[in-house]
Amino acid sequence: MNQIWPKLKRLENSPSVIRHRRYGLCPSCNRSNTHENWCQKCNAETFRKNFNNWTSGNLEIDKFIRDSQLRASNNREVLEWIPFNKFRSLKFVARGGYASVYFAVWTDGFIKKWNYQNGQWERRSKWKVALKFMDCSNKITSEFLDEIEACIRCGGGHGLVRCYGISQDPETKNYIIVLYYAHQGNLRSYLDQHYGELNWIKRLGILKQISEGLKRIHQAGFVHRDFHSGNILQGNASEIADLGFSGPASKMRSKSKEVYGVLPYVAPEVLRRRSYTFAADIYSFGMIMWDVLTCQPPFGDRAHDVHLALDICLGRRPTVEEETPKPFAKLMKCCWDANPSKRPTAQQLYETLHQWYWDLHDGKVTPVSAAFMAADSTMPQPGTPASSRPVTQTHPLAIYTSRLLDFPDLPEPVNALSSFHCSHHSHTTNSSKSSNDEKDDKESSDYVTRQYDDELVLEPEVVSSKIEVTLVSSEEGTIVIVKFLLYNEHEEQFIKLLIFAVTFQPEDDEITRKLEILAIN
Repeated sequence: MNQIWPKLKRLENSPSVIRHRRYGLCPSCNRSNTHENWCQKCNAETFRKNFNNWTSGNLEIDKFIRDSQLRASNNREVLEWIPFNKFRSLKFVARGGYASVYFAVWTDGFIKKWNYQNGQWERRSKWKVALKFMDCSNKITSEFLDEIEACIRCGGGHGLVRCYGISQDPETKNYIIVLYYAHQGNLRSYLDQHYGELNWIKRLGILKQISEGLKRIHQAGFVHRDFHSGNILQGNASEIADLGFSGPASKMRSKSKEVYGVLPYVAPEVLRRRSYTFAADIYSFGMIMWDVLTCQPPFGDRAHDVHLALDICLGRRPTVEEETPKPFAKLMKCCWDANPSKRPTAQQLYETLHQWYWDLHDGKVTPVSAAFMAADSTMPQPGTPASSRPVTQTHPLAIYTSRLLDFPDLPEPVNALSSFHCSHHSHTTNSSKSSNDEKDDKESSDYVTRQYDDELVLEPEVVSSKIEVTLVSSEEGTIVIVKFLLYNEHEEQFIKLLIFAVTFQPEDDEITRKLEILAIN
């Protein structure tokens, strides 16, 4: 009996027994369903019998869709070829870097389950969908199809936008990705419209849902590669869209070092044409945290050009105001650390945000929840119109759609003044941990920056020069950093970058004169 009992326990916890308890038996084959109202074996055979009744006209796409139908263990994993004439009430929604999005009503709607009584699929008819018309996709690649499959393997829902299938524009022959329609638009527009309604419970709820989607993407072994607030959709929840769709559909991107994306959200190591990694997505998440914090996109007051790319590699990040809850600011700064190995994982992000959200939601008083409660008291009252908020004027060259980012010869990414902070802390022997944390939280407000722009004409080239002087306060004095850049406008490349750092004592009356000498030299 002692030997039989462990075997019975293992049998009780086997996947087939768990499926049986959770989903019941298939009325056709009497085997355990693989999901609610779904038998993979029987439904795969039903799909197979219908293969000869449809075609996309493209053998690769046909095989791709058929394989998804044969493997589907639930209705969310099913893809269909959807003829364009099945869509009604098309309405333009938005234009992205490499696609246009339309609203439509899918007359048939998605498959829910097989009806064993009448021998037909039950569908959710007249279903609202988003049609993503992909540019330059009439010659689609197998790699692009693999990226659509990534959406399925990561699973629709729980922080990820569901994909229903593929269609084709009868005029341009470009392919269309058929997706869940998020009625509140993307996160960027949602934050703009709901300013004044977002307390910290709502903000943390949004980020918790996004982090869950990112966790699922990474657990499935995928990297998003174009993660920004324009690719997060707001329906009944926050869901990540465009997994791997940031570039042209005809590009074999795994064999290319080209970088596509929205500059402020792209990790500095990726700007230097290193591989996309999980950590690169985490950097982007840090910028999305700043989006949710301020209801404004990062670096909106600057041109998204080579100068911003350079500054990002040199450690420039968006300003974090002093009233930001310190735990939130610390997590956000960890996400955008210049060293990818120091960024948290998606799992860690989700666990942290999940804990913060539910502690605040349930009124549990902790040091962290108290920080968010205090911050709520200083935020705009519910109902405050969006027009009343302080908004930085957007620079005409601040571009928030995905595009090719080609900035050669960028320097190795560093954190702003990380060496000085290390030196400062090593000389501080009597400071407590909390005082050090306060200094870290204030580091962004210690910057005082002056810029001087000029243009030099050197035949036959046009060279731009830029001098940026940054002052940083410390106990050892005032640290002066001078960055001097020469940039060839014709060839779009750096000629020389020089960075100087000198420490002046606060009582030094000649600091201005020395700054000028330092800049000239």
